[in-house]
Amino acid sequence: MRHGNFCDSAVRSNLPRQYTATLGWISARSYSTGNPVHTRRSTRNGLLDAAKAAATAAQVDLSKFDGVVACGFGGTELCGWVGGMAALCDANSLQPSLLGQEMGHGYGLDHARLQGSTADYMDPWDVMSTAAWPDRQASSADYVSIGPGLNAACMRSRGWLDETRVWSGPYAGYDTVVTLRPLHHRHLHGYLAAEVGPYLVELRVRERWDASACGGAGPPLRRQPQLPDARIQRFRGPW
Repeated sequence: MRHGNFCDSAVRSNLPRQYTATLGWISARSYSTGNPVHTRRSTRNGLLDAAKAAATAAQVDLSKFDGVVACGFGGTELCGWVGGMAALCDANSLQPSLLGQEMGHGYGLDHARLQGSTADYMDPWDVMSTAAWPDRQASSADYVSIGPGLNAACMRSRGWLDETRVWSGPYAGYDTVVTLRPLHHRHLHGYLAAEVGPYLVELRVRERWDASACGGAGPPLRRQPQLPDARIQRFRGPW
């Protein structure tokens, strides 16, 4: 699975990945507490510690890497540590749609939620909600299942949204037309998002990591005929 491919296509190209490497299978001592007072979290920590210990014993210098993803053979576990730069997966979940979320946790992202709510997985157009929206995942000959990408709000929270390409209107009020480029098409000139009052408006098109993200009951996309990958929307303030 190409970490760099996802970073280039769905986020930004400034994530630390110059030392990204995929290692072969390493035998690790299985971890099981056998004690009911131990929580699932402690078991997950034990699995990660066992994998790191096995890699170190195999002469792998983990200090060269910003994070670690340990993949178990067969059904094992799927999780990530928020801000911990670590994730666990297994043969059933080694695919970007699922593992991308767990790696997102490592960079400090939590599950996508509605403003003021603690309910998880509430944005079907964001990788941090993929577990609850399997219809927004696309089949891939290379990666099994991909998408969707990150939304603009999550990108902003990590400093991955190019703020010079976010349109923002005066709070006192406005009546204007704004043209948006698809959020993940940084190579196209123009705005990638619009800040409208308390909202970030973005355009997502059905291709690449978002190949299935725009399906289902999503908002309609209105495009200019002469600019097939742009959107026109009229905003009115104040907010």
